[in-house]
Amino acid sequence: MRTENRFVLEFDKQSNRIHFLDYSTTDKFQEDKLFVNTKDLLFILDGVVLNKTLLLNESHSKNWKQYLIDSYAQNKSLFFDKLKGSYWGVVVDKINGEIVVFSDHIGSKQLFYSGNKNTFIVSNNSHDLTQYLKEHRGITPSLNERAAYFILTMGYVIEDMTIVNEIKRLMPGHYLQLRDSQEQVLPFHFLKKRQKSISDREAIEGIDYHFRNAIRNSFEKDVEYGYKHLTALSGGLDSRMTTIVSHELGYKDQLNITFSQTGYLDELTAKKIAADLKHDWIFKSLDNGTFLKSIDEVTALTGGNTTYFGIGHGLSLLDKLDFRDFGMLHSGQFGNSIVGTFGDHHTKLDGQFTMSDIPSDAIAKEYIHSYRLKAEYQDFELFKNYNHCMISGNNGLLPAQCKSETFSPFYDLDLWEFCLSIPTKQRAHHHLYKMWINQKYPKAANYIWEQTKAPLNARGTFTYNGASYSYRQLWKFVLRKANIKSQKRKSGLASKYHMNPVDYWLSINEELSNFWANYVKENLNYLDETPELRQYAQTMAQNGNSISYVRVLTLLSAAKLIGSHDITPSISIAKRNHELKETVSQSTWED
Repeated sequence: MRTENRFVLEFDKQSNRIHFLDYSTTDKFQEDKLFVNTKDLLFILDGVVLNKTLLLNESHSKNWKQYLIDSYAQNKSLFFDKLKGSYWGVVVDKINGEIVVFSDHIGSKQLFYSGNKNTFIVSNNSHDLTQYLKEHRGITPSLNERAAYFILTMGYVIEDMTIVNEIKRLMPGHYLQLRDSQEQVLPFHFLKKRQKSISDREAIEGIDYHFRNAIRNSFEKDVEYGYKHLTALSGGLDSRMTTIVSHELGYKDQLNITFSQTGYLDELTAKKIAADLKHDWIFKSLDNGTFLKSIDEVTALTGGNTTYFGIGHGLSLLDKLDFRDFGMLHSGQFGNSIVGTFGDHHTKLDGQFTMSDIPSDAIAKEYIHSYRLKAEYQDFELFKNYNHCMISGNNGLLPAQCKSETFSPFYDLDLWEFCLSIPTKQRAHHHLYKMWINQKYPKAANYIWEQTKAPLNARGTFTYNGASYSYRQLWKFVLRKANIKSQKRKSGLASKYHMNPVDYWLSINEELSNFWANYVKENLNYLDETPELRQYAQTMAQNGNSISYVRVLTLLSAAKLIGSHDITPSISIAKRNHELKETVSQSTWED
């Protein structure tokens, strides 16, 4: 799936020459991108820049190419800081051997790097970089045992860690500078809480102001290129706000896409919203969980650095979607975490945070709690913002980024920082989120919210497990819960009435459950060099729940990627002779 989204660059520190360059990109938003390759300079900017027109209007530059090169000449380290959007870039000064590698402020475009005293290699995909180390450098990558325990404990690795010891990730809000053959990773933007007293009314007005601006900025980019709008839609609050507010602002030519178990609220609510707005709508059923076999295909995108489940279900739809007439994929990514906070996920949202606050058992504790954080997070919420959202959550963008660009209005840095300025307790438990919708978009509050199984504007509520429910629907709720339990007792089946009914899929799909069991059996040997980890993973698969099982499968697929020649030959870097020769897949972009 990644044939149009590839970048690997190797730079020889001794000769100040590019030793290998393989780059291709999608044909979307070409005028936002830049490829310049001369005898003196390599300059690549890939992605979408939402404030491009504004930056050009404020400058004296004739065009986008001149603006970027002039900005680089004026400030080689931080020229990209003014760009807003979803992008990555690399600039190589071939005269003095200086390199700058960067991505946007929240790392929505991932970059990975590896190197030694002689060479520096960077790529936008850790799978490709792993294969490159094997095929072109003769390096045998090794499994990062600490990262493996992070996968099994948290479901993802954090900060600059990857599952491969020889590869690091460029952290969000940081850039990499190579100067005098020395690599240095430096911060250029890091979120801080500057909280102040503010009324609910002021907070709601501020959230709405920034959200509407973010909607305009992203949807106008589609308009600029003449694309139709593609918007994800589910039964949650985040995607409905993106869909409904953008519609209200005039962006009505939308195709909404949804994937879930048939008959669940993610389907039913999304279908109702799309029908009421008169949008086109596509639904992809996840019934039977057949997409859960795509373990290695997902690892080819993520490198195994985050649990494969969350990417697998999106991939099962996006892989079948024709993007030719559509612009970027708009979503509601991160809205729940930014406006609503992480709610009940942790009791220590405010206050100093250490790794000892991460729950883990005795074996994993040695690896998790002894890890020394690279960044200074004010509290647990900011740790989660960076690691749960930006580093792990952004992996969910990878299937769409193979075909186009992606954006969520909640990515907007002004909105994000405004929300963080509101006291945490004021945002907790979706307090402001629900008030914002009810007051500003009452029609959006009419639809059932998947989390509470009731509309946001239902009068009279009761709280159950930290969520609010309508008294008006209490009786129906109780009867349905009782019916589900009764059916489960009679049939032995798990419930399918929730967002991720993995246990249900396993119980009805013997082929899937056998596939999982065989996958573990066939690939445990890739952990033979770490016997304690091998036993730990095997025990988790045998005795844990479905979440534990998915984490084990993710780890085994990553170990397989590291230990075998290639798990997906069709998308690996082709073996070609690049010795001291630069090539570019998109040759029409050559300067």
